[in-house]
Formats: sequence, C-alpha cells, structure tokens
Amino acid sequence: MLRIFGGAALAATLVFFWGFLFWTVLPVGSGAVQGAPDGAALQAALDAELPASGSYMVPYSEQPDSDTAYHEAHTAGPIALIYFRKNGAEPMAPGVLLRGWLHGFATLLLMAVLVRLLAGNGGFGLRFGIAAGGGIVGSVFAHLGAPIWWYQPWDFALTQLSYEAGAWVLGGLVLAALLRSGPPKPSLTQL
Repeated sequence: MLRIFGGAALAATLVFFWGFLFWTVLPVGSGAVQGAPDGAALQAALDAELPASGSYMVPYSEQPDSDTAYHEAHTAGPIALIYFRKNGAEPMAPGVLLRGWLHGFATLLLMAVLVRLLAGNGGFGLRFGIAAGGGIVGSVFAHLGAPIWWYQPWDFALTQLSYEAGAWVLGGLVLAALLRSGPPKPSLTQL
C-alpha cells in the first residue's frame, strides 16, 4: 500500500514539473493558444453578453435538428465553444497549483491501483505498458474527439495530447519502477 501511495505521489510530482517544463519552457505549449487582437474589447463583450460562468455554444439552439436559423448560422459561421468564468482569478495562484498536483496524484493513484491489479507478478514492461499505454489511450479518446465533435482546433488538441502522453510516459516509468512485486512466495508443493 505504501508503494502505491508513494509511487503515485512521486509520479504526480514528476508530472507536475513536466507540466511546468512543457507549458512554460518548451516552445510546444504556447503555440496552441493565441490572444485576440483586441482582448480588452472581447473581454468586455463577453462580460456584457454572458450572464454567468459556464460553457456557451455560439450559435446555440435547444432543438438544433429543426431550427432553420440555427442551421444557417452554424453553417455560415463563425462558431465557438466558450468556457467562461464571470469572476477573474489570480493566474497560477498557489491554490490552483495545489489542486493541479492533487488532480495528478488522484489520477496516478487510480492508475497505480490498476497496475497493481492487472500486472500481478509481471515485469517492468507490463507495468509500464499498463500505466503509460492505458493513460495515453484515454488521452487519445478524450482529446482527439474534441476537434471532431466540438470543432476545437486540431493544433490545440494535439498539443494537449502531446503534454498528456509525456505525462503518462513519465508517470508510467515511476509507477512501473516502484510497483514491482516481491519474489513469489513458495507454495507447499515447492517445499
């Protein structure tokens, strides 16, 4: 049990630093998001138009299959999915960083339990394959569906996927190394 919690904590810490490196030091992370030409005007318009924090689709209809105006607006564009927070927030506040680490810890703890359940007495490669492979498969499903269903830009989805693939490889290495099983216990037939 200590290996599971310790492995998840160490993996979460490594992944946390990977996130810092990926999003702030390497040139990969910053290329998938741009600023609006007049950010202040857009910020004021969003504040004026959107009543509360939430996710907003533009255009939007309660009955998109039968709404002709929606169909025409959607076809003509532009279209947007807006994740909106009415009140501001301090960028990279300590609470956000802590919640980010806890999110990583909880995710890697679940993966550590899964590795322990599935790998049995399997070797490093099996443990790594379950942790890294399982995580990457989930990331592919989540991120590559967004451009298809929500019109998210492909470069953003691929950047997110690249970050998560790196995180799962690093986290998988830690979990595979620390979750090794002890030597098999002799059975009565071997005595």
